[in-house]
Amino acid sequence: DLGLESEDIRSLLTTLETDLNAQINALSMALNAVMEPDAMHRQLHALKGMAGMLAQGTLLNAITLADDAWREKRPDDALPLTHAVMPSLRAWLAEARDWLQRYSSG
Repeated sequence: DLGLESEDIRSLLTTLETDLNAQINALSMALNAVMEPDAMHRQLHALKGMAGMLAQGTLLNAITLADDAWREKRPDDALPLTHAVMPSLRAWLAEARDWLQRYSSG
C-alpha cells in the first residue's frame, strides 16, 4: 500500500512550506547582496531540485534558465532571469500554504 495518510500529507506539506520559504528568503537576500555566481547557482540549484520533484514544469524551466546562467557565470543574463522567477516562487509558496491549511483544517 503506497497511499499516504492525512498526517503524512500534512507532514510533507509542512516540510515543503518550511523549506520553500527558507529557500526563497535566502534567494531574495542573495539577490539583494548580488552574491557570487557560484553561490547564486547553488541557491537556484536547490530550488530547481524542489521544483523538479514536485513536477512544477514551467517554474522548473524558468529556474533552470536562471541557474544555468549563474553556473555559466553570465550575470547580465542571470540577474534578470532570477528576478523574473521570484513572483512564481512566491506564488508556489502561497499555493503550498493554501494546501497545508486545507489539510490542517480537514
